Amino acid sequence: MATKIKETPVLKGEAARRFLATIRENERKKVPKEDYERAKEAYRNFKVVC
Repeated sequence: MATKIKETPVLKGEAARRFLATIRENERKKVPKEDYERAKEAYRNFKVVC
């Protein structure tokens, strides 16, 4: 039998501020072209098997 998934906790106070700061920093970062091309290639090769 599967284990129940717990609810995601709500971030408050300092933890929420740190999380938002990290998100904002990451939004400004550029992904290297090699990584971007590698991700696109992996996406093209992905197939769903039912």
